[in-house]
Amino acid sequence: MRGRKFSILLALGVILVFTLAIGGTALAAVAPDGSVNWSSTDVDTATSLSFSHTLGTGTDRLTLVALTYNTNTSPQDVDEVTFTPTSGSPIVLTEEVRATGTRTDATDPRCSIIYSLMPDDEMLASGATGTIEVTFTGAIASGIVAGAINFEGVDQTTPFEDKQAANGNGWVSTVTLTGLDGDELVLASNFQGASADTTVSADNGQAELWQDFVVNTIGAAGWLMADASSETIGWTCADQTDTYVWAIAAVAINPATTPVGDRWNDISDQAWIDTYGVTAAQIDVVADGYPDGSFRPSNPVNRGQFAKMAVDGLGIPVLNPLPTTPTFVDVGTSNTFFPWIETAWDAGIVSGYADGHYHPEFPMLRQQVATILGRYQEMLELDADGVIHGSSGDYVDVEAWFAAEGAAVLAPFTDVNSVADVHKPYVAFMIARGVMMGTSATTIGPLNTVTRAQAAVLIVRLTELP
Repeated sequence: MRGRKFSILLALGVILVFTLAIGGTALAAVAPDGSVNWSSTDVDTATSLSFSHTLGTGTDRLTLVALTYNTNTSPQDVDEVTFTPTSGSPIVLTEEVRATGTRTDATDPRCSIIYSLMPDDEMLASGATGTIEVTFTGAIASGIVAGAINFEGVDQTTPFEDKQAANGNGWVSTVTLTGLDGDELVLASNFQGASADTTVSADNGQAELWQDFVVNTIGAAGWLMADASSETIGWTCADQTDTYVWAIAAVAINPATTPVGDRWNDISDQAWIDTYGVTAAQIDVVADGYPDGSFRPSNPVNRGQFAKMAVDGLGIPVLNPLPTTPTFVDVGTSNTFFPWIETAWDAGIVSGYADGHYHPEFPMLRQQVATILGRYQEMLELDADGVIHGSSGDYVDVEAWFAAEGAAVLAPFTDVNSVADVHKPYVAFMIARGVMMGTSATTIGPLNTVTRAQAAVLIVRLTELP
């Protein structure tokens, strides 16, 4: 029977994620993160294999693709392995380790290879969906099996402690990783040749992720948690009547380290409270950090980043499906911030320039931030009450409120004439609502650039309005 598929043996929902504190740092255990997806083909003219995959939602992410294939008597190689986000451009994965076995009477390879994708480095959204595609230099005649699994809690600078490959002829395949600290997660990809429908069983206490038999290929993948300086992982074939080729590749994944109790490594949780009056947990809803564990609170926030912060922080659902024709000429579908800019535009809280550009790379100014957040708050109040409440009455919109009460709000500020006329109503509105404060008792600083920390804090303040 060709193409018989075996169920995933690992119940990912019961993985225990723990943190071990050592000397002022925390080692967050590497753990599976979200869905496991895989596919296979027995078409003897197949030159590619693709399947849908959803990236993880944890922190410090890693996605691995384990590939096994049998070239039979027509040697071919992998051209590339890519992940293409929905409405995005293909991202080429990195080959980490390759095991190649050959028959004793031939030189045609049977391969097991592991590829990696660092979603945080690529600025891929949490839970992003897309397609994994493996393409070859020619037809693979005797079976292809490939799958993808996500991990969280991975060291983003040095994700792998060791990478090893082994091959042989027989029915027991093993590979040993050495030089470990005993806190890594080991993932292995196994090719086992076979001439008849059979199975392999996972050894050494590993949790199997998938297994399939197609044509002359058994492809399997599994993982275990290291607890010593070396770990051996492998499989045993049920059919022991012949000495079939096997090839096994494995990586040991390093856990991430961060300061104990702090969300980011360059600003403490307490600093958010002391400096800005918000918690790190509130900020985490609004803004992502960087792959190295930093937040970079003093960096200027640009228009693309702020669109994402506003959409995520205000809880605006990202458009699905996204438009196939971009609204702005400089924000194509492959732009990192395309989904959030299009969503913010559709929600009516951002606008572009007269020439059709959005300029996602431009730094955000205080008056621009006030207008974006002010538009959103205006829509909320009009939807809830039908009017904008002021200290002297109710108004049909912010423009009408500003005409009646705005001058008094802006009167204390000596740089009010520096505020562009188009932004004045919303600058005044955000000051009146307590979302935005002056840079001093007498200045607004409308042309000042906004930092990442300031942008996130302003959004949090807006969400806390009654």
